[in-house]
Amino acid sequence: MTLRRDLTLAMLRIALIDDKSYGLDLIRSLHTNEECSIDYFSSFREFQSNGGKYDIAYLDYYLDHDGITGDAILPEVKMQAEKIIGFSSVPGCNRRMVELGADGAVDKS
Repeated sequence: MTLRRDLTLAMLRIALIDDKSYGLDLIRSLHTNEECSIDYFSSFREFQSNGGKYDIAYLDYYLDHDGITGDAILPEVKMQAEKIIGFSSVPGCNRRMVELGADGAVDKS
């Protein structure tokens, strides 16, 4: 994954959009060597209303609190995040998000 060249690790802002918080530990483990802040959002509405800008957004596929799927909101998330990473335990869901424009995927199982 390539981020902006002027980005220092101390400034890395990460969002996790997932209706279940257990993925936070995995996200933290993926970024143990980096200085970063991780904001957790249990719904897309919460993420959207926050209005923050992020370098990376990890996006779950099934967002039960919103009644939507991650692939349906990729364009909206892209407005707030430079990179979007699909974050599902279902490989087919991660593939779908990458096909529709996510920059990568992580299996959260």
